[in-house]
This record gives sequence, structure tokens and C-alpha cells, in this order.
Amino acid sequence: MPFTKTQDPMLKSIIDSMTEKVCVLDLSLNATYFNIGFADLIYMVHGFWPEINQSIYDKTDENYYNIWHPRLKNTLLGEHYEEIISSNTSKGPLHYKLTLTPLLYNEEIKGLIIKITDVTQEKLNELDLIAFRLLAENLPNTDVIFCDTSFNILIAGGGEMKKYGIDTSYFVGKNLISMASELNLEMLIPIYKKTLEGIPGNLQYEFGTDHYWLETYPIFEKNNVKNMIVITRNITELKSMNLKLQQLN
Repeated sequence: MPFTKTQDPMLKSIIDSMTEKVCVLDLSLNATYFNIGFADLIYMVHGFWPEINQSIYDKTDENYYNIWHPRLKNTLLGEHYEEIISSNTSKGPLHYKLTLTPLLYNEEIKGLIIKITDVTQEKLNELDLIAFRLLAENLPNTDVIFCDTSFNILIAGGGEMKKYGIDTSYFVGKNLISMASELNLEMLIPIYKKTLEGIPGNLQYEFGTDHYWLETYPIFEKNNVKNMIVITRNITELKSMNLKLQQLN
């Protein structure tokens, strides 16, 4: 894999220390320097190693070249560009945020910087959240709330909210603890806090004339609690049926 010295040792040092995949192009759109992460990505996606003082995109297929060459040219005119790109590789689907930024020396554009950040995990998390939201919105007699470790609600949905015509966006962005206090449900707060310590909880309570069964579950990432799920089921009908059965007995 070919590398060469750059004329700017400070720029080289900065690029080598970055976790992102970075490449610098000159005014002719030839690579003047890139780090090993960028070289590995080009090889994995396109099947060739980039080379110093040579163009990168004219070695790709025609469609890819036609898409990116104008964007690189526009960056040399002072434009900034950012896009999420996805590729299927032998390691599976990869998602990256690509940023094109003009490279300035003494307020003159001398080239551009390509910075590629791996956002595959973030993208997968986003897809998981979409699936979670769809599931929550279609559960009968059940509401689901997904929040972070500061008790900020990220997702809310469920059949109970639908039944009562509550817009789920009302809950998103609000704090679970504050809402529990507003609803005079301080008994829930200790359970919420225990859940963020990694301990699932459950509780039966009444609100108005309805009876609810609440369950809380911690979501772990690398042995640390990252999120919490709160599931609330309306068990009013179930309790009514049980009461009738007891009366019959």
C-alpha cells in the first residue's frame, strides 16, 4: 500500500491522529495525503488502494465518478458538503457520514479535505428505534416508553395512547420523573431509579378508575445501563373478569 511524505508535517500529524478516515486532495483533485483508515475503506469498497498524487474517483465506476466529481469541484469553490452514504461490503452493510471541506491557507483554497466517519452503529440503532416505535404503537392496551439515563423520553407509543387520542409527540423530550410527579405517581420514582442501576421492576397501581401493571427493564451496552424501557398495561378488564370469577366461585 503506497504512502509518501506530505510537505506539511503538522497536517500529516493531525490526520494520522484522527479516528475518522481522512484524505486531502489538491486543486487537481489528486490525493496529497491520507491516513490508513481511509486507504482501508477505499480498498474494501472499491477494490483498489489509493495512491499519492493520483486521483481517487477516476478509478471507480463511471456512475460513482459522475456523482462525486462535481461535488469535489464545488468544494474547491468554497462549498461545504455532507451526506450519509451506505455500502454493501464483505463485512456487511456499512454506513458513513462523508464531509467535504475546503482546505484554506492564508484565506485561499488550496485543496479540500475528505472526512469519513463510521456511523454504522448509529444507523443500526436508528433502525432499531424505528422498529421499536412501530411495535409500541400497535400494542393493544399497552403503552411503551423508551428513555435515556437522565429519564428523558426518546420514544413513546402504544394502544392506550391511541385509545385516548393522546399524541405520542407530547411525551417525547419530556422527563419521566417530572411527569411522574405531575401525575402524583411518586411511588414510581424509586422503581425507575433502581432500573437504571440494572434492576428490573414492576408495580400495580390505579389511576382514576383504571388499573395498571407497570414493568421496567434496563437496556445494557457493554455492561452499562444505557437506556430504560417502561411498559404499562391497562389491566382494568382483567381485574374485572377476575372479580367476577371470584364472585362465581
